[in-house]
Amino acid sequence: MSPGPPQDPLIGTHVGAYLITEAMGPGGPASRLYRAEDGRLARTVVLRVFSVPKNQDAASSAQDAASSAQDAAPTARDGDLERSRRRFVRQAKAASSLDHPNICSVFEIGETAEGRLFTVLPFYDGEDFAQLSARGVYQPRQVVGWAAQIARGLGKAHGEDFLHGNLRPENLMLTSSGVVKILDLGMTLHGRSAGGPHEGDDPYRAPEQQRGDPTVQATDQWALARLVRHLLTGSPLPGATEPTPPDLAAVLRRAENDAPEARYADVETFVRELARACGLYLGDIRTTGKIHLRELREAVAKMERDTEPRLPARLKTLLPALFGVVLALAVLFFQWRGSPVGMAEPVPTLESTVQISRGPGLEKSASWSPDGRLMVYASDEDGDLDILLRRPEDLEGVVLTADYTGYDDHPIFTPDGMGVVYVSDRGGGGIFRIGLDGEPIRRLATLRVSAGHDSKVHAPTLAFAPDDGELIFAATRIAPGLFRLPDWRDASPGPPVPIELQQPESPFSLAQPSISPDGRRIAFTELTGTGTSVTRLWHVARDGSDPVLVTEGDDYAESPVWSADGRSLYFLSDRNGNHGLLWQPLGADGKPDGEPGSVTVGIDIGSFALTRNRDRLIYSKTSGRSNVWSLPVDRTPQTLAQGTQLTSENHLIEFVDVSRDGQWLAFDSDRGGNVDIWLLRLLDKTWRRLTTHPSHDWRPRFSPDGRRIVFYSLRSGRRNLWVIDFEGGPARRLTDRDGTDWMPAWSPDGRFVVFDSDAGGVRSVWRVEVDGGKPRRVTPESPYDAMYPLVSPDGDKILYTQEFEDFSMGLFRIGLDGGTPEPVLGALWASFFPLSWQEDDWVYGLARPTSVDLPTYWAVHLETGETRRLVDPGHPSQELVEGFAVHEKTLYFPLWELRGDLWMAEVTAAGS
Repeated sequence: MSPGPPQDPLIGTHVGAYLITEAMGPGGPASRLYRAEDGRLARTVVLRVFSVPKNQDAASSAQDAASSAQDAAPTARDGDLERSRRRFVRQAKAASSLDHPNICSVFEIGETAEGRLFTVLPFYDGEDFAQLSARGVYQPRQVVGWAAQIARGLGKAHGEDFLHGNLRPENLMLTSSGVVKILDLGMTLHGRSAGGPHEGDDPYRAPEQQRGDPTVQATDQWALARLVRHLLTGSPLPGATEPTPPDLAAVLRRAENDAPEARYADVETFVRELARACGLYLGDIRTTGKIHLRELREAVAKMERDTEPRLPARLKTLLPALFGVVLALAVLFFQWRGSPVGMAEPVPTLESTVQISRGPGLEKSASWSPDGRLMVYASDEDGDLDILLRRPEDLEGVVLTADYTGYDDHPIFTPDGMGVVYVSDRGGGGIFRIGLDGEPIRRLATLRVSAGHDSKVHAPTLAFAPDDGELIFAATRIAPGLFRLPDWRDASPGPPVPIELQQPESPFSLAQPSISPDGRRIAFTELTGTGTSVTRLWHVARDGSDPVLVTEGDDYAESPVWSADGRSLYFLSDRNGNHGLLWQPLGADGKPDGEPGSVTVGIDIGSFALTRNRDRLIYSKTSGRSNVWSLPVDRTPQTLAQGTQLTSENHLIEFVDVSRDGQWLAFDSDRGGNVDIWLLRLLDKTWRRLTTHPSHDWRPRFSPDGRRIVFYSLRSGRRNLWVIDFEGGPARRLTDRDGTDWMPAWSPDGRFVVFDSDAGGVRSVWRVEVDGGKPRRVTPESPYDAMYPLVSPDGDKILYTQEFEDFSMGLFRIGLDGGTPEPVLGALWASFFPLSWQEDDWVYGLARPTSVDLPTYWAVHLETGETRRLVDPGHPSQELVEGFAVHEKTLYFPLWELRGDLWMAEVTAAGS
């Protein structure tokens, strides 16, 4: 019986901090690929390990390679081994320096104790293009979309003077999220590899490589053309089956020219010509940088040429007469039916739903041009939130806000369709306009804007009146209300003009105005607080009078949009268990006529936009999740790459606390369908559900002895404090009042809990004895909010943050029974929410030093005033939220992640 293959000696061992679990095959010259587990971050990675230790002689190296993996045997010559080693390091450095979503990154390069080099690569869930091409051929639109992603990655590499030189199906992967990843030479993740230079009739080896000439950028273009041919026809070789239309075949032939200088100038130009030959428009393929405004005029002009309707002259002259005939027939029809024109209509339905964006990260806040041919939207694909312009049928968008790295959001077209107005935190924040004819960006209004998951509270939202083109916006938490910008077209617009609302009185924040088709009324969303789960929809006359309440209940309703006839409203709501699109008919008095109907079921929609005649819908299909991470507290800011992910859930976690002994985490999570309190034992990562009430429970806080947990809940229909034993059992209510009681914190002796409450109309700090007694106000009456209290480690003082007239914040100390508040910081912050007071007088909190900063975790020393940023903010799709805890210089916190793509659908049977 012949012996089986030798067992790989690395399986089951550690290479650096990584436990190797599986051999995946050769990884290029003198290297192998392994699947491994990163215990620090609880993730699967791929290790590419150089097969030969640094000081091993040639004979033993050949023997070692043969015993471990025959297909990865290195050459026995010392010179070849050294060249392979140098190439191994060079490739790792190149990949790590090319930070691009379409290039496989390198997490780390290291060396084992015996001198084996290794690199750590991400493990992607997906399949390579060798597997894809083996299954059949694909439509040009799909192939061009993949080619555009590859071109973006190659363009980035070429712009940094790197070449690939071995582009082939095995070295390209399509992830499960639809993103193409370029894998460097030999760095495949599915057990296949380029295996070094290919000899013989290799269809992916360019003529210059076959001749032994130098590899150039056009070499990668040649290989990409062969891949496109392979996906379109089933073979990479030109032959009897040629791609159609003829222009497409001509583009491929040029990219496959034997002479590199006869090919296209660069790979991006090749793919743009490929798209043009297929009747598609890519706009611009962003590679080494974003498109700039000087390139925008030509792109928009091309859009207009490509989308201009071409009607025969004879038909154009007949259109007015045809319209008159149709109108007369419609009148006769309704007279014959004997029904009023405003008769009840069916709930609108969606048809022909199609996904129109697949970029990584978040794409949202889409808006239609007045003619319904173009769209603008916000995307964070390039690492910051930008405004993009495109046609729905295109594969790529044109970046309008390339001049600024920051927060740009909520775009809408100007009434003439030749400009886009949006909000941004640039220059202190405000409303800006950019012209699509090359006109530079200019400010329309100055308003403080901040990014984040609650941007509806902190960023204005915009609408144009259809009758006179007036710009109306709902301002932020800083200045809640509706405002007009009547002279926004002027070079120097005047200040916003407030609309005097009769209702709602003293709103916390308003958002998402929508003006009726006749221009007479404004619908909007009323937000009743940060983190609230209940909102209300209103519509009022343009002067703020005659308020009508559209929704009133226990759901989160937002984004009202008028139907084309003004007799109904579309809006988003979570009343059906997901954030779906609803349709509310309105009676003659403007009040709701019956219950709203569901337009979508089972789809979590983050934002939506309808064309002017309401026949097409764009919506963002979003998914949010948050997991618990840990990071060391250090004097230098930490990044998430230095952290450890403790949970891997597709659910939401908002507040985290750690027990005094550091053995347990408590947090709220909707993993059971409802927001409940859960416990996680850090030793073995076992879960335990602590509360099971059908109402939501939030923000658990361990008592100092670890026996009890206080939290706030909606069990009474409003947010009040409750306490429950660590071992479980029924919860006991601590507060029973109108208003909101939340943000609890224990005293060090466990006798009482401090919290903030708006029971007096303005948020103030209160305390309540845990074993009985009524709540007592601690902070004096003030027109400004006092919130997020903490008790000092010695139990003598209460620390809290107070908001001021300009909505900046400062920290104050006060006695347990009240008194005169004492300011403890000389400088004010844009926001500071204290969450942990340590014995060394360091206070940790979620904070923003200025209005344009992203919120992150900071530490301040109460005596010296020293400040330290603890965590560097990550990608815009990731957000640090306020519910963290500290134990022995370790942060435990939830990381909130939001992803979203754009979809389009046709709307039928709409209330036109």
